[in-house]
Amino acid sequence: MTAPNPETEARALDAALTAVGRRGVRRLTVGSVCAQAGVSRATLYRYFTSKDELLEAVGRRAVNGVAAALEQAVAERPGFPGTALAENLIRAAHAACWYS
Repeated sequence: MTAPNPETEARALDAALTAVGRRGVRRLTVGSVCAQAGVSRATLYRYFTSKDELLEAVGRRAVNGVAAALEQAVAERPGFPGTALAENLIRAAHAACWYS
């Protein structure tokens, strides 16, 4: 068995996010994600054991992206009045990802 490919995983996450944006979570299908990502169902299930796990990964990636942007903004503007709020949001984002 070959090792998982980060690019394939990223394509699947991008495809799932696109599909949710177009059809909503309730109408999201694994087949539509596979078609959009250009992967088979077997390949998708190597990365995510269920549709719920796929959606959780999409959510974690989004939260991590927001946290990274906040971290960068805080680093670039030391002493900015909103720094404490941003740092609290970063901690909350990371905690949410660990919880799920």
